[in-house]
Amino acid sequence: MGTNLKPQLILKIEQLEPHPGNPRKDLGDLTELTESIRENGVLQNLTVVPLDQEWEKYRIIIGHRRFAAAKAAGLTELYCTVAEGMDEKEQMATMLAENIQRNDLTVTEEAQAIVQMEMDYGLSVEKISAMTGISETKVRQRRKIAKIEDAKAVDQARQSGVTLMDLARIGGLRKSTQEYVMQHAGSINFDYFLRQMEEKDNADKQPEEAVKKHESELIKIDKQGDEYTYEDILRGGEDIEEKLTVAIERIDGEAYYTIDDGGKNWPNGIKLYSKRDKQAEEKEEAKAAEKKKHEDMERKECIGKLQAAWNLGKAGREAHIKKMSERDARVCWHAALKSIVGDAAEEDNWFNGQTGWIWGVIDGVEKKDRNKWIINNPEKALIIMAYMKVETGCYMPCNENGKVEDFRLKDTARLMDFMEDMDYEPSAMEAALADGTSDLYLKPVEEGTENA
Repeated sequence: MGTNLKPQLILKIEQLEPHPGNPRKDLGDLTELTESIRENGVLQNLTVVPLDQEWEKYRIIIGHRRFAAAKAAGLTELYCTVAEGMDEKEQMATMLAENIQRNDLTVTEEAQAIVQMEMDYGLSVEKISAMTGISETKVRQRRKIAKIEDAKAVDQARQSGVTLMDLARIGGLRKSTQEYVMQHAGSINFDYFLRQMEEKDNADKQPEEAVKKHESELIKIDKQGDEYTYEDILRGGEDIEEKLTVAIERIDGEAYYTIDDGGKNWPNGIKLYSKRDKQAEEKEEAKAAEKKKHEDMERKECIGKLQAAWNLGKAGREAHIKKMSERDARVCWHAALKSIVGDAAEEDNWFNGQTGWIWGVIDGVEKKDRNKWIINNPEKALIIMAYMKVETGCYMPCNENGKVEDFRLKDTARLMDFMEDMDYEPSAMEAALADGTSDLYLKPVEEGTENA
């Protein structure tokens, strides 16, 4: 190093100052050392370098703890060995080597000192190794560990049994991934999480590498805006470059992209976009809206016609029941009884509240006279009750879109059978509505004819 060591000098405490680049940031507990110096003095010289040509001020290279303890013990002078011709790089190398030999540094202090020598003085791994006596492997390892920003977490990980080799592997990961792995330091699953994050980091690099190879075909955007249309997302994988080539070819016009953060569970990906043709989209939306409006109007008109026709048939059925004489009722009562008995066999307590249905068909009977009317017209009351029971559970055999549904046809067929037993002859329109053959119903669209 070309260093010239002078014989020892006695220097006053105020002539000395700690080196600002000392790798050891925490001098530790000085209590015992202070007490020893108070009783025995400083047994080993400090190594210092002069700060001025007059040799009035000096900077400590070796002996920072002894200097601090001596001040605490009240000493005013110290024996020092002066090193001449030692530049800043050599001073850093000397301090680092001295502290490492004494095992006085934490892993992070070692790592930060090596990075400082590399960054501040432009020293290579080989040069740092030659100047400090630290092996090149160890220097490279500490450089990687220095990339872990949370020094406290590194020290805690060491206490939890994490090896220096594993810390170097963590230092090679991205910051967000480092934090995730460090949370599991010391756990039984630590090795698994470390391998998992190494694989993810490797996969995360692939989208960026693929984009770089297609940079002439892609335009980077900060984030998706309203002027872009989302096209595709490609996750990291060995075939991502091939997938990207195919995806770019599918896009009509210029291709835009962002790198999508997959978080800790998924690898990063490439999100692809194309320029949005708002005018064309608005035309398509207007066309779709117009088509829907037309279909809604057609559906509404169809339902209106169907409902009107159904109501007309219902009015005819009720008129027939209403005009039946007691004699007619006596002829038909057995059919009504048959219907009621059949329903009673299927449902418990069917007769509960059924008499109230009569007054939906018969009008002009005062409330106070209703029981009397039922007594005087038992057969007709029974027929009305049976009719209302069948009619109430029966609806047009189509859905809300005007299309016939088979399961509803059973109810309308049952209604028509009942009315036939009542000697009722439905109109052709009414019969077609009931059996689902009416032209008023919308016909199912045949496959392949939607756009015809």
